[in-house]
Amino acid sequence: MTARLGLPVTRAPEQSAVLSLSTNAQPGSVSRLEAELAVDKDLFSLSGTVRPGPTGRRIEGLMRAVGTDVLPYMGLMRGPDSEVAFSGTSQIVMRQEGISFSNIDLGLGAGRLTGEGVMEFAGEVSGTRNNLTANLLLDALDLDPFSARI
Repeated sequence: MTARLGLPVTRAPEQSAVLSLSTNAQPGSVSRLEAELAVDKDLFSLSGTVRPGPTGRRIEGLMRAVGTDVLPYMGLMRGPDSEVAFSGTSQIVMRQEGISFSNIDLGLGAGRLTGEGVMEFAGEVSGTRNNLTANLLLDALDLDPFSARI
């Protein structure tokens, strides 16, 4: 399946995002899941299972990401001299209420980010917001490309 995805940065019309998803999911059973997203030369993949849970299905698995520049995915546009390559893995659990990450091991440029975290999605209660709680270690990470330019 090829589709235009709502990426945070506008891309040229000839740049397409390809989403590949295959599963043999059956209601109430444990099923294998293989998913892959290619955006230009960047690749995101998930290998795991779809399992029943108390609030609906949940996905558990290993997520991998590798690419030439992480900044556009964060909504940051910089020149070609500011690209920050990325490559890493994380165990994830996705459920209706949020996503948890563990064993994060992500190379960012010459630096490294490791740790764990939980992203809780906003509920139906008015005024609630998404909430991120994380324990992260940054090692030799150059923060200049991530900072605002005046």
